[in-house]
Amino acid sequence: MATFSSTDRLRDLQAFDNTKAGVKGLVDAGVTAIPYFFRHHSDPLPIAAPSEAAAAILVIDLAKADVDHGHVVSQVVNHGVAGELMDAMLAAVRRFNEQPAGAVVAFRSPPQPVNREPPITPYLS
Repeated sequence: MATFSSTDRLRDLQAFDNTKAGVKGLVDAGVTAIPYFFRHHSDPLPIAAPSEAAAAILVIDLAKADVDHGHVVSQVVNHGVAGELMDAMLAAVRRFNEQPAGAVVAFRSPPQPVNREPPITPYLS
C-alpha cells in the first residue's frame, strides 16, 4: 500500500475541491476506486454495546402546543406537507443532482462555518 504525506493529501484534496465536480464528477469520469484521501486508516474504534436509549429517535408532534425545543435530533410528524408535494420536491432534487457536473458548479459554494458538531470531511480525518 502506498503512503502519502500530509502535504500530498492536502494538495490532492485541494485539487479535488477546485474541480467543483464533487463525488459525482468522479463517478462521471469513470473512477472505480475510492480516492485515498476519502479513506480513514486508523485504529478501529471500540464497539459499544447497543442500547435502546441510544437508538431512540425523539418524535415531536407539532399538533401539540408544548413542543420540546431542546432536542436536536428528531423526527417531525404532522407537519402538514402533502405527500404529493414531498414526492415532487424529491423528484426535483434528483433531477438537479443528475445533471452534468458543469451545470451544478454555479450552485456549489464552499462549506460555511456553523455552530454545531464539526462536519465529517476528508480535511479533518
